[in-house]
Amino acid sequence: APQDGRVTRRNGLRVGLLSQADTLDPAESVEHAVIGDRPEYEWAGQARIRDIIAGLVAGIDWHATMGSLSGGQRRRVGLAALLVGEWDLLILDEPTNHLDIAWQLRLLDLLGAQPTTVIAAIHDIDTVLRHFDLVAVLHDGRMEASGRPAEVLDAGLMGEAFAVEAMQIPHPHTHRPHLLISRGKDTR
Repeated sequence: APQDGRVTRRNGLRVGLLSQADTLDPAESVEHAVIGDRPEYEWAGQARIRDIIAGLVAGIDWHATMGSLSGGQRRRVGLAALLVGEWDLLILDEPTNHLDIAWQLRLLDLLGAQPTTVIAAIHDIDTVLRHFDLVAVLHDGRMEASGRPAEVLDAGLMGEAFAVEAMQIPHPHTHRPHLLISRGKDTR
């Protein structure tokens, strides 16, 4: 299996991977973690890379070591390091892990702007409903359903797969669907 951020070729595709576990070197600087050994002229003129750095590494000391950062800051740096690469496919395991809600929304906006396919394992089903084009719901080792989130994430599936009651309601201002979830009948 490839390590985080490493280029792996599968069937001719460049695949970027971000695991749920933090694999960053605690002694490495933020700058080196994100940019690596590339000279500034190779990346400073690229708007996409500047946007990713501004979007995820804002407010973090560029010269700090990874070991001196909080879990959320380390996650943001790891995501920035991955996203500055040029990938055909990104596979992300819980990319919003350790991020507060504001940073989660920033990240989801950045992922939506990537010129590549993004596959993400996410347990926050409301986030999936609002930010992804397709969903595959996995439960007990099998796929329960797949398709467009608004069509798949309904009360029946949520009750069967997760024993919860759920309903989609539109946000009063954006009119985008949100998922309201409450405990099901079996509340052990």
